[in-house]
Amino acid sequence: MRQLSRAGSVPGVDLVCAAAEAAPLRDQCADLITVSAALHWFDRPRFYSEARRVGRPGAILAVWSYYRSRIEPSIDAVLERFEDEHVGDLWPPAFELNRTGYRDVGLPFERLPWPALEAEATMRLSDLLQYVRTWSVSQTWQRTRGTDVVDLLRPDLERAWGDPQIERLVRWPLHGAIARLS
Repeated sequence: MRQLSRAGSVPGVDLVCAAAEAAPLRDQCADLITVSAALHWFDRPRFYSEARRVGRPGAILAVWSYYRSRIEPSIDAVLERFEDEHVGDLWPPAFELNRTGYRDVGLPFERLPWPALEAEATMRLSDLLQYVRTWSVSQTWQRTRGTDVVDLLRPDLERAWGDPQIERLVRWPLHGAIARLS
């Protein structure tokens, strides 16, 4: 809902807030159903049923997400240690599907090949730290412990990053699955 409140209006586009398992769409109206960085939070059996309902025969379902960023080895090592050792116990069980690259996603549809894809952005150190604050596990830390989890990460990341004004390319390998609805 918060994201929709920040969205601008686009002619011919209706913004709707609804559960993926109960979309306010008519039957067999979609040729493409996409899910970005969220399938691991869904009630997947209910979502798959809903996809069957709104997808036309032969429609494509594409689901993808990302887990770890790739910047450069010394920075990646700091982030991985932080993710595993400092906040690892706070990852909710549903997130395990994402951490394992959707390997066991179990789509009940005809699987199609997944292409090698990645997202990328250019960031300064402050951008990366702000990004880490958006993680659900970082927000859980803030809510349950009352402190900014980035304070644990910052010293090691500052050493690995160097000049905080340097812009670095950040890549997120995307994992996912593509299927054809029958």
